[in-house]
Amino acid sequence: MKNYPLMKLAVLVVSALVLSNVNCARVVSDSGTETGNPSVSAMLYNPGGSPASHAKVKFYPIRYNPRTGGLSKALTAVVESTVTNAQGNYTAKLDSGAYNVLASSDSGVVYQDSIAVAKDSTIHPPADTLKAPGAIRGRVRLQPGDDARTAIILFLGTNTWGTPDDSIGTFTVANMAEGTYRVRFLTTLDAYAPKDTVLSVTAGRTDSLGHDIVLQYTGIPVVSGLAINYDTLKQIVTLTWNKPITGRKVAGYNIYRKELDSASFATIKSGVKDTVYSDSTGVQDLTYEYRVTAVDTNGTEGVKSAGVQVRILSYFVLDTAFDASAVGPGQFSMPNDMAIDTSDNIYVTDQGQKRVLVFNASLKFVRSFGVDTLAIPSKIDVDTAGDAYVLESTSQNRILAYSPAGIVKDSVAFKGYVYDFAILGDRILALIGGNSGGDSVITAGLDGTNMHLLAGIARIASGYCLSMGDSESIYVADNGAHRIQRIDAMGNSRVYPLIPSMDVTGIAPGRKQQLIDLNAGNELWVLNGQGDFIARTRLEEYMKNPGEAYAVCSAQRSNDVVYVLHRNGILRFRYLMP
Repeated sequence: MKNYPLMKLAVLVVSALVLSNVNCARVVSDSGTETGNPSVSAMLYNPGGSPASHAKVKFYPIRYNPRTGGLSKALTAVVESTVTNAQGNYTAKLDSGAYNVLASSDSGVVYQDSIAVAKDSTIHPPADTLKAPGAIRGRVRLQPGDDARTAIILFLGTNTWGTPDDSIGTFTVANMAEGTYRVRFLTTLDAYAPKDTVLSVTAGRTDSLGHDIVLQYTGIPVVSGLAINYDTLKQIVTLTWNKPITGRKVAGYNIYRKELDSASFATIKSGVKDTVYSDSTGVQDLTYEYRVTAVDTNGTEGVKSAGVQVRILSYFVLDTAFDASAVGPGQFSMPNDMAIDTSDNIYVTDQGQKRVLVFNASLKFVRSFGVDTLAIPSKIDVDTAGDAYVLESTSQNRILAYSPAGIVKDSVAFKGYVYDFAILGDRILALIGGNSGGDSVITAGLDGTNMHLLAGIARIASGYCLSMGDSESIYVADNGAHRIQRIDAMGNSRVYPLIPSMDVTGIAPGRKQQLIDLNAGNELWVLNGQGDFIARTRLEEYMKNPGEAYAVCSAQRSNDVVYVLHRNGILRFRYLMP
């Protein structure tokens, strides 16, 4: 007799049929008693229409559990089989109840479900024909991270049960008789509720389920669908994930991150209410992995989601660097400010050596001046004629003008403490410290004449630096109000708000009307023409001896070069992003 294994456990599903005139089987009731009064009588045919003689048949109570022998203590595990006679007939005496009938022979298999057997009666189910077995394929789905091989698939009222073939829950049930089966899915893991459903099998073919069998999770859900959207210009990582539809009610989410080479995750944000989170704290050229956990209403945290990774790209690429701490010409000890002329020569004030150093566009030292005339040089700017203007920090109100040969040409004194200044054509614009009313910008001729307050400037709470931009516009950093003011040649003003607690220590015009500012001495920030944040670059990665940066400027003849002056040297960057 041919055997038809079911799934990988190779368990035969055969109907409980009772013999007629041949070795009648003992079939036990749900209560465990044997009455022997009701009977079932029917006939089976082979596919060609001949009687199906010697077909093996079985009866199973419709709630029979094939794995344990029953779904209740009263249901025993023993169901005996029998065979049809030479004419394909069978007759069986059964206890009252509902049964599934399965039969098999070399000609095929057959299944009839829910045959009701009543006391003191003979039931005559319709004759049936053996057919080629079929198969059904599908997937059992658990929470992310749970092994679906812990699932159990029970075909109730048969002797068939099994488990998925892999950790993602794929299963195939083969050699099944055609029909519709009551199936129960469950798992040996905690916090899952069983799922009851019906599955249909078609003779002679393999049917695939149109949807996954999802077991209802009753614990804290595991976040699924975590994905990354990385804005390369703004260098912002945005995480999104699916809102759980199973498990306990979620009150919020915790966000975890680690560098790829790190052994452990760190919490970067707790109590996120939405299913989206943006992170702008990544360091360029590092790869990060993110994971998310759900937290229930009791404050209990679930397990971490599957991780997603992203590499933070740099907005700039380092072109060359000058190391001021090395031995050689052009070394400086206490840099304070930097400026660039129309030939892209770099001017650096060195308070330690009380002089101004000049480098060419390739950061090669050219010359120095002012060692005999400067007390302590502070801020510096250069006009279109190549004259350098230097603020002395001893008085902090006198600006000396030097010719390209390094000879003092003139001096201008302002009333008040000068924080910073810039040259605009034939005028000097100075950021002057005020009283409780705030700071101000004063404009004067290069010889100090016609000095007056610049119009268009909003109140400056605590000014720090001033720079010239495109089209004769000027920028003023107001760290007291955490903003940057832009005033164009017509006196029109625009305010760019900054992130609270971020202080600007340098400003420079960038490419395509961008603005570059030096935040807190260790980051370059890029803003667009509307003041929107675009990108940032951490500077310490490029410094041989990390330290505070003091000034930033862009090349006059190129939109693609930015210089940064820091404690131990000068860095020259080119734009990496378009």
